Amino acid sequence: MPDPLLVAVAGPTGAGKSELALAVADWLDGEIVNCDSLQVFRGFDIGTAKVPPAERRGIPHHLIDILDPAAEYMTAGDYARRAREILRQVIDRKRIPVVVGGTGFYLRALLDGLFEGPGRNHALRARLASCEARRRGLLHRLLRRLDPEAARRIHPHDVNKLIRAVEVCLQARRPMTALLAQGKAPLTGFHVVKLGLLPPRPALYERINRRTAAMFAAGLLDEVRNLLASGVPPSAQPFEAIGYREALLCVQGRLTIEEAIRAVPRYIRWGSYGMGATKWQTVSRVVLPAAAPRIITGIVLATGRAVGETAVVFYTMGQAVNIPVVPLDSGRPMTVHLYLLAVDGINLPAAYGTALLLMIMILAFNLSARWILKR
Repeated sequence: MPDPLLVAVAGPTGAGKSELALAVADWLDGEIVNCDSLQVFRGFDIGTAKVPPAERRGIPHHLIDILDPAAEYMTAGDYARRAREILRQVIDRKRIPVVVGGTGFYLRALLDGLFEGPGRNHALRARLASCEARRRGLLHRLLRRLDPEAARRIHPHDVNKLIRAVEVCLQARRPMTALLAQGKAPLTGFHVVKLGLLPPRPALYERINRRTAAMFAAGLLDEVRNLLASGVPPSAQPFEAIGYREALLCVQGRLTIEEAIRAVPRYIRWGSYGMGATKWQTVSRVVLPAAAPRIITGIVLATGRAVGETAVVFYTMGQAVNIPVVPLDSGRPMTVHLYLLAVDGINLPAAYGTALLLMIMILAFNLSARWILKR
């Protein structure tokens, strides 16, 4: 008998995963299993883009609104164990499980398994959290000493992952990366089909911008106020998430709504770290492509300025008695050349030659830059 089907829908924030998962589950008569580390918390609805019950088409949703944000936290290992149990239950009902969410670490824990590391030491975790609160960035610097490879994978602002990584290293007295290499327990007994959404960056950024504005318009600030009034402390783990962090600053009067709306898309783009990307993958596939037009513009402007200031050197060297062989041979910089033109009187051949050379070189660099941009 073939293994039962399991569909996993993944992709960056704002790509449309929830819509696709609903369509797939509706078509396959399936049930949706959440794989988002924030949608597991009760009360955090608008900023996590939870699908409202009225829009779920009657499709069962699992692992949503199961934790108290003021007192509970779900590790990737906890999620994997609970999700695997639910997958078996869905299969027993003769239905297809559809896993959907943007937390890549959770999805890898579910499909590939996690290492069996030391248990949680709550006293140690509290001390580490206190140290990080007093001195931002301390845990990441400590992790660079204990496990450089793990430090490269974990973003300096992801406090929960940093605490866990340092906790494992200190308790096991070994780098967490070495423990990871010992082996995992991957999910078996399923035929896994992965659906990845990766829209073009301009379209994705436009969707993120619209979604950010819609979240604030839908009452994100009121949701944060209600959460605080219900007893959820500002230090709760969900408030560290992108979107809620800015909304919390707005409620506390430390950030304007306009500043928060502009800030969220920027942080979401940087959130490729949260998808499990390495620092180099983030720089090469997210930061550099997004910044390419500005980088090229800066290079062109800097090169144009350098050419404008030194192009006359080539022209005046060409008029020298002895043709220069090395860059250290004598020649005139542009300032001296223009000074001599002004002092010695108008020398039309020299003046027109200078202008023509500058124009040709500037045109050449601009045409080259346009060709590079089209590429």
